[in-house]
Amino acid sequence: MEGDSAAQGNQPGHRFSGVSIKNEPFTVSAARGIVRLEPESKTG
Repeated sequence: MEGDSAAQGNQPGHRFSGVSIKNEPFTVSAARGIVRLEPESKTG
């Protein structure tokens, strides 16, 4: 994430793909105070 764009979490619909957790790729989306992690491999 880059500087100021990471601090602007109040805007709805933020979505980040390619987030790695224990070597598994995830898509992270945040809206209305809810953070959702979705496995990109669709096997989890």
